[in-house]
Amino acid sequence: LGRGFIEAHPAEARALHAAAAGTSRAGMVGCARAIQQLDHRAAARGIRVPTTLLVGANDAALPDAMRELRTEIPGAHLEIVPDAGHLPNIDQPERFDAALRAHLERARRTA
Repeated sequence: LGRGFIEAHPAEARALHAAAAGTSRAGMVGCARAIQQLDHRAAARGIRVPTTLLVGANDAALPDAMRELRTEIPGAHLEIVPDAGHLPNIDQPERFDAALRAHLERARRTA
């Protein structure tokens, strides 16, 4: 979570932290290792529906990974949510919602 969200919503930040803290170390490591092994680039090339990739600007390496993935999905859009980390829908809900609405409008126009 970004500092702005934590400062503005301390109760929600504590609840999310508690949920994450309740995950066992083995569970977290297993999940992380499984995710590291995922490579959906070949499958992404077959996507033929309107696609928008949403990622927080401050989410470590994910913005670059999403830029690369976007090149694999024909016609895909990339929305990088400023001032957001791994959970842009929580860090910047208004910006996330605007990106989602824009995606839905693009999808409606192509339907």
